Amino acid sequence: MEPLRRRIRRWRNGLESEFTDPKTFFKKACSSVSKYTAICGWERFEANYTRLNVRFIFLMVDIFFYMVVSIWCFKNFWGQRMEFIFCFVTFGLSFQGLVKAYIYSHDTIYDLLQYNMKRFENPKKIPEIHTSLMKTASWCTISVKLIAPAYFTLAAFTVIFSVVISAFNRRFELPFGFFIPGVDRTTWVGYLLNLAFHTLQAFEAGAGLLATDLCFFNLMINAIGQLDVLIIGLKKLGEAATSDELAETELLNDIIEKHVEHVKYLSAMESHMKAGYFINNVCLITELVTCLHVVLTNDEIWFTGISLAICYSFQLVIPCFMGTFLSSKNDELIREIYNIPWNELPIPAQHSLQLLLHAAQTPVTLSDGFAPIDLDSFLEIYKKIYSYLAMIQNIN
Repeated sequence: MEPLRRRIRRWRNGLESEFTDPKTFFKKACSSVSKYTAICGWERFEANYTRLNVRFIFLMVDIFFYMVVSIWCFKNFWGQRMEFIFCFVTFGLSFQGLVKAYIYSHDTIYDLLQYNMKRFENPKKIPEIHTSLMKTASWCTISVKLIAPAYFTLAAFTVIFSVVISAFNRRFELPFGFFIPGVDRTTWVGYLLNLAFHTLQAFEAGAGLLATDLCFFNLMINAIGQLDVLIIGLKKLGEAATSDELAETELLNDIIEKHVEHVKYLSAMESHMKAGYFINNVCLITELVTCLHVVLTNDEIWFTGISLAICYSFQLVIPCFMGTFLSSKNDELIREIYNIPWNELPIPAQHSLQLLLHAAQTPVTLSDGFAPIDLDSFLEIYKKIYSYLAMIQNIN
């Protein structure tokens, strides 16, 4: 982990020395995200975006065609347990693709981005806030540098490894369990056509999941950055409590206004993404259980299944990790409110601070409609996965 920390530190120092204006830096980070979201046609960070573009329409057609192919394969493999499950383990990705395409191409994403863009103007030019905004923009950029290579490497490995296995075993092996109806996959022409179709699905799935995760990281890093700015403001308020009453009142009003905006920001995210999280979690749990079942019961090592299990686990842990990070930052905000010398504030300011404390103690949390999205929920999900897997193994 230490080499990775050093690499990230070098990236941050290099990026922050390259840019002096936080807003310009953040725009650069958003353009890096748009570069990947444009692959699937949902570059919702752009002002003139419309879903009626060739790439997005192609994505929708591709997803529906894949669903038809998978359903045909289910019918064809009915009664053949292993072949059926081989095909089933990737079927949930089509539902995830449809849900994520809707969520991350919605106008709400652009509205959240515009609020973040406005926040980066920093009109008061407070040095600590400037540093915090630069840190937020640098993490938005670093998240792209870290995640993008991992997703594309995993997608490429899945396809290339099946080709290597085919050459080594001298038989045609496809990365996944589905195949195009009417095309004989045991012939060279049929194998190459199916391999091309599998490669397209791997590329579209990798690019789509990458695009949505980058958008999510960008929005969540900014939510954490909003709390960071509030903490800086509270420290300033503690210093002003013993000096200038007018500056103290102005600063407190600004803190409360920013916290209200933060709550609206998270509320908009939570209401927009809640149903999507539920569908996503159901799909991922189902896919992980079936995938791990095949890995454990198949006679040969299924490297594609292991890659998929890693990818699905990563999809589960990303929002949970960011949810926990956001919660810990909110706890830091509460501690900072307690650290303010309340007894030195005027009565109206104490009442305002009390309301702020109450609001901070009942924060808006991202959820799937049943449980918050955090690492505790991640552990509970994996306990369920283990229980379902053990039940299937016993039935088997």
